Amino acid sequence: MATNKRRRKRQYTLEELYNPQIDLTRDAYLYGRQSGKDQVIENIQSHISQTIMQLDYTRGLGFRDDRTTGTVTLLVENEIVNADGNISIKDASGTWPIDRRPGLKTICDAIEFGTANPKGVGVVIAEFVDRLFRDEDRIDSNVFIKICKENDCFVHISSKRMTYNFANHQHAELFRLEVQMAAAYIENHVRDTMHRRRSLAARSGQWAGLGSIAVGYIANRDKKSPTYGLFIMYEPHATVVRWLFKHFVELGFDLTALKRELQQMPSVFPQFESWVDRTFVEKCNLREQNGGYSLCEKTVERILTNEIYIGTYRREGVVMYHHHEAIVDEELFWTVYDHLKDTRPDGTPTNRVRLVRYSQRTKSDREPLLAFDSTMEKVSISFSKSDNRHHYVARRNNGMGRETLLAIEADFIENAIVKKLFEKLQLADIGDLEERRKIVLQEKTARVKKLERDIATIDEEVATLTENMGKIKTDTVIEQLETRIARLLERKTDTEAEIAKITQAYKDIAIGTIEEELADLEQFWSERSFGLRKALLKLLIKRASLDYISPRFTSVTIEWEYGEWGIEQAIFDRGTSNKEWTPGENTILRDLYPDCPQLAIMQALPTRSWRSILGQAVRLHLTRAFQYKTIKDIHASLKDIEYLDRSGLSLAQFRSGNGVLWC
Repeated sequence: MATNKRRRKRQYTLEELYNPQIDLTRDAYLYGRQSGKDQVIENIQSHISQTIMQLDYTRGLGFRDDRTTGTVTLLVENEIVNADGNISIKDASGTWPIDRRPGLKTICDAIEFGTANPKGVGVVIAEFVDRLFRDEDRIDSNVFIKICKENDCFVHISSKRMTYNFANHQHAELFRLEVQMAAAYIENHVRDTMHRRRSLAARSGQWAGLGSIAVGYIANRDKKSPTYGLFIMYEPHATVVRWLFKHFVELGFDLTALKRELQQMPSVFPQFESWVDRTFVEKCNLREQNGGYSLCEKTVERILTNEIYIGTYRREGVVMYHHHEAIVDEELFWTVYDHLKDTRPDGTPTNRVRLVRYSQRTKSDREPLLAFDSTMEKVSISFSKSDNRHHYVARRNNGMGRETLLAIEADFIENAIVKKLFEKLQLADIGDLEERRKIVLQEKTARVKKLERDIATIDEEVATLTENMGKIKTDTVIEQLETRIARLLERKTDTEAEIAKITQAYKDIAIGTIEEELADLEQFWSERSFGLRKALLKLLIKRASLDYISPRFTSVTIEWEYGEWGIEQAIFDRGTSNKEWTPGENTILRDLYPDCPQLAIMQALPTRSWRSILGQAVRLHLTRAFQYKTIKDIHASLKDIEYLDRSGLSLAQFRSGNGVLWC
């Protein structure tokens, strides 16, 4: 994006202030937005009106495609395009701030910092004012007004065929009034009227869209039926709910054992049949998995303690017994409930024997030096401490909790990456690195400037509200103004905290020239401040990914910010895996270990090395007659060996590289 030099403040004539004309030689931005992603699909006419018809409308204003006028760019806030060009749809509320709406932020940046067109952006076009803003506190709308005013950019609302010139105070106030009316519609109609109607329906025993629907039920949507709005049983899922209660008892009320079994299942609930309303599918709090549905750990306990399954209805402070058909027998339900809760809903103690834990996890006492993501689906990377060592941990969300894939020592991985970084720095062009840092500092400076402008806008709005409050005697209105002021001050506090954080990061980077910072940096790396080390890594590393390969091997991919360095991959040998054995693995070992050959056992336990198998056999008191080993390296599992064969690598290569091999 081109940098737009601050143009001199334009002096408008009276005609230009009250009847502004769009400059067709400057660029234009069209902005479209629908609040919910479902509206993009269900209310297609609104989508067409804000896209195709808006583009046609700009031609009527005089814009052309032959480069004789400025460029017209359409941004639809609901659409996200990934690196492969695939489009996904997301929600985009008008109450969200500018920073949370990439499309609107792009427009503001283009207005403020310029485009390829030397004349910059001359107009922003939207169908309605509420497509741009519905912010009740008027912070972001006021920031937008300032940006447009300072850069001589108009706003055109096509539904009114009106062009706003914010240099005209009356135009600015009219725009603010329309934003306030749009916000009031959300507050008074959507949040108040619609929610009040749904609340009345809920208190009468009907499901009116408020809250989720317990799995095993759907709601009767037939308005002619005497049971309209009531819960009715959905037998394919109700059958699974009954099984959960009964199986929990069969397992001796062992919730951990039940969760472990559910975790091993491909899916817990079958898919909804095609005739079921999509609303119920989305409101059941289930996750799609392997052609069915799974559930998270907390949902299991919620199911086993939810009175809805014995026909009790609780909503909006109303309790109705025998309200709908029960799925679970009352005696069975309360037996299960009493093993999971301390008191019943009426306050009666259950006399549950609580499990006392004598150990607890220790939080990490230092921050991670690197920020990793993962290219693997549903895998997240965290940082933790155990046995006085810090680790990067990769866990996969599998529906019933999270499965730990790997844990690698932080010092091991950080030292290897820092060492590679210094190898790169020895060959780098210092001037290019200095330029990169300059860009980072410019980005931070621009962000601080934007935040400081937000604070100034908040202060102005608070001053206006405080002044108005002094003129009002109605207690209800005063309370509303006090609430708005409290929200504004809370946002100001958050903004000031972000400025402080950015300022500190700025100090970590801007200590001296690159030459001064690199002098003896490698030798005294550990003695440098944590902030400086982290800032340097963030300056030079664009992205770092941590991925599971096999029980023993982990992949780290580094995408360097300095383009010529490219992308590099390192394979880390973590040694033998110490992952806890599962009951299923123990059963396999008991069945096969006494008589089966080594290869057959390892094929049945592909993630376990022969050494790990021998150690577990000792713990389980298993014995076997002497047999020759087919696989000589007892420290590698079959999965490890398959990876080494596939990649053409050997364990010897990792030993010579101290456990790290850069590809």
